[in-house]
Amino acid sequence: GDISPDGSRLLLRDHLSPESEQPLWVVPTGGGSALRIGNIVAHDATWMPDGESILFAHGTDLYLTSLSQPQPQHYAALAGRAFWLRWDPKGSILRFTILDPLAHTLSLWQLSPGDHTPHRILTNFNRPSGECCGVWTADGTAYVFQSTKGGGSNLWKLAGLSAADPVRLTDGPLDFESPVAARSGSRIFFMGA
Repeated sequence: GDISPDGSRLLLRDHLSPESEQPLWVVPTGGGSALRIGNIVAHDATWMPDGESILFAHGTDLYLTSLSQPQPQHYAALAGRAFWLRWDPKGSILRFTILDPLAHTLSLWQLSPGDHTPHRILTNFNRPSGECCGVWTADGTAYVFQSTKGGGSNLWKLAGLSAADPVRLTDGPLDFESPVAARSGSRIFFMGA
């Protein structure tokens, strides 16, 4: 699901059953025992910028919990199922992908910690919508996402906190998918299929 801001812990979901909502676990990256996070089940999760609290998606809602107080609190109601939850490096914007179960489309959304109302971004970028799986570069200068447009999947970037005027980064015979940002600088890793 995610790695903590200091790189010391992984946030994982259990995949032992066919259920869409799975138990959440924290695993130390340096070795050690896994810790189950209360009785929480989710289909995706991310660390909050403080590195202690966890934001998780269950059904069409986001909830907030912590390791010391695993009782979840409602954070936001969404228009569909949220995936690929990612905070910008300063913790001022959360961007995520929404899967619309009726239209079978993907779209990018964002919200700020002070305003728990999600807003869709790039509303007229693609018809039907096919944007997903965005990540922030470690230095916060770009948000890189995947878009299925024109028969192929490519990577695009938005500058800083901007939610307009994306620039295409890839164009080729491969489908470019699942971007992951390096822990420092502005390098992006991805899958080519």
